[in-house]
Amino acid sequence: MTANPNGCRWCGIDERGHAQQYKPPVGWHKWEQPTQAQLKERMRARRKARQP
Repeated sequence: MTANPNGCRWCGIDERGHAQQYKPPVGWHKWEQPTQAQLKERMRARRKARQP
């Protein structure tokens, strides 16, 4: 499963259910908006995963 394109910049979890998460090397963090490059790459990955 691929990350939601609008998921956290660091871990990919949706903003609504994020709260505080731990992910190395970032450590404890709150939801942060993904970069434009991340959005684009995540959308491409989802599209590729849907193809037979």
